[in-house]
Amino acid sequence: MWFLLAANFALLLAPLFFLANPAETLQPEQAPGGPMLALFSDPSRMLGIADLLAIIGTILFVAALFLILIGMLRGDRRTSLGTFTLGLLVLVCLAAWVPVMLYAQGRATGTLGTVDAVAATGGWSVASAILLAATVLYLLFTRQIDQWAKPIRLSTLRWPVYAAVNLLGTAAIAGFFSGAASGSGNVDAFSLGLALKVTLIPVIGILAYRDMKDRFVLWEQLPLLHVSEPTQPPAHAVPLPPPPED
Repeated sequence: MWFLLAANFALLLAPLFFLANPAETLQPEQAPGGPMLALFSDPSRMLGIADLLAIIGTILFVAALFLILIGMLRGDRRTSLGTFTLGLLVLVCLAAWVPVMLYAQGRATGTLGTVDAVAATGGWSVASAILLAATVLYLLFTRQIDQWAKPIRLSTLRWPVYAAVNLLGTAAIAGFFSGAASGSGNVDAFSLGLALKVTLIPVIGILAYRDMKDRFVLWEQLPLLHVSEPTQPPAHAVPLPPPPED
């Protein structure tokens, strides 16, 4: 979750670097540590770093969720087929998000000649839709577990809200570029999408993944194994004689 938190912090800082333009004012080629300063002061590079951190964080999340599902299969307490299927669908969606995101990044580096390139420029719209599906499935999955694992509360609404607003912003930007290609781009939709992407979405993302980080450790307390109680001797058992004295 730390990688996903860092990704949203990077998204939040990228517009500030664009407005401050430190590459021009600080002259990184003449300053100590100039290459690193130039790397982190470029807004486009910050966005690329944010995407990379999000991909790494999602891969680690997929690995952790895979181990959780394996633990459910091997535990003494049998999880219902419906609940386990929901968890498996979350795993599939998050695993699919990674190659879709990588593909969108590759398409965004070219010209806006195809629909998928336009969607990538709009903020990875297809990946955003997959992420929204994963968050809704995760909410249903954890709520099923919350019903029998009280007082543990794994479910959270902040992650689906973040994914929904993220999809709204990316779809608005992608819709503008798609309309602009045919000469009918909606500037209001583009402004709404841009405002969401550079302000509200990173803030909601930080809150959502902070909440996810705090709740994810509760998986360790999930009662999947039945601990056997130590056997007590029967009340009518004959006591053993004391050891002989020297």
